[in-house]
Amino acid sequence: MMSEAEVRAIIDENICDLRAALGVHEWSIDVGYSTSPGGSVATCTADPKRHRATLVFNPGEFDDESEVLQFLLHELLHLYNAEVHLYSDAVHPLVSEREFATLEVFRTNATEHIVHCIECLLKHTFNKTAKKLIAAVRRREAKG
Repeated sequence: MMSEAEVRAIIDENICDLRAALGVHEWSIDVGYSTSPGGSVATCTADPKRHRATLVFNPGEFDDESEVLQFLLHELLHLYNAEVHLYSDAVHPLVSEREFATLEVFRTNATEHIVHCIECLLKHTFNKTAKKLIAAVRRREAKG
């Protein structure tokens, strides 16, 4: 189990390079921390119209730096399919709350599946983990 300070330090040290590796530097991203036991390990709430996102991490759920970086990568990958939220916003007033709740389950499952597929593609096809993506950006920057 890691402390909030440890998780914060890892994210602060690596988020800019990981954003550069993914090409999501146009997004304004706030990072928060929640220590609710049994809650989500991490979440991404995105507003694609304004290119703003909030990532929230639960520090008590992490065991090491590698795990923090993989979840940071996962949450940043959600920005690739954030446009799906615009569909939800458009459909919401057209259906009942019950129907919307059902549609949101499908949207959530679909976006998680897409992110998982991108993670698999990075890892298994390109042999890229969060650490390797960050290292590549740092090597590129060191070369000038």
